[in-house]
Amino acid sequence: MTRPGKLLRLPAAEQRLLMTAALMQAAIRIGLAVLPLQLAAWLARGLVFQYLGLTASTAYVRLYRATGRPAPAHAARERAAPLEYPA
Repeated sequence: MTRPGKLLRLPAAEQRLLMTAALMQAAIRIGLAVLPLQLAAWLARGLVFQYLGLTASTAYVRLYRATGRPAPAHAARERAAPLEYPA
């Protein structure tokens, strides 16, 4: 069994190294515990942004179709024959 004042007898440099090692060990354990939560958050964020993009594009198409404007004449020509150019 060690005596209570043993750490105080070490020089300051060794005390610093021991405390740094102890803090790094605690940080690694905490970091590994939080890593699955971080991965789940990244996955959820990616899915949410995909959903928002799809929702925004759907809303845009719905508003565009609700205006009742016909498609321009050149759009029909381009869809029918995209590689034909007028002479």
